[in-house]
Amino acid sequence: MVFFLFWFLFSLLLYVYFGYPFLLLIISRMKKLRVRERPEIVPFVTLIIAAHNEEEVIARKIEGVLSQDYSKDKLQVVVASDASTDRTNQIVSSYSQRGIELYDQKEHKGKSAALNHVVENIARGEIIVFNDATTLIERDANRKITSNFSDDKVGSVSGKL
Repeated sequence: MVFFLFWFLFSLLLYVYFGYPFLLLIISRMKKLRVRERPEIVPFVTLIIAAHNEEEVIARKIEGVLSQDYSKDKLQVVVASDASTDRTNQIVSSYSQRGIELYDQKEHKGKSAALNHVVENIARGEIIVFNDATTLIERDANRKITSNFSDDKVGSVSGKL
């Protein structure tokens, strides 16, 4: 019985790491899903920037976001600060006049907790875009992301590094 159990669990482990990805590869080759091109849409977007002690990069990140080629009245930007102990929160607050919102998670609970709080309590967008403070995005990133949602079959979009 132990012999059978060992080989069963070992086979299951192999399937998880190799069999399942191989199966997905085969299926994806057989059935190509293409996003249908439709007229450009401009939904309300909430861009959430995760930050923890990012005083070195946060101003440049915010400036990049503010220079986005996307309708300003359709873009909510929230910085989710996970108990930052440096000047991150002060820097973000200095952009409040330009529409940047700060969620200051007082207790260090982690990135996921901060993001979840913003999504549940602050975000107003039809589409939510997650981004890290250290990741700079192109000027047209929001337009490229949202254009994919013009196809009803699309439920999630990922950026390309």
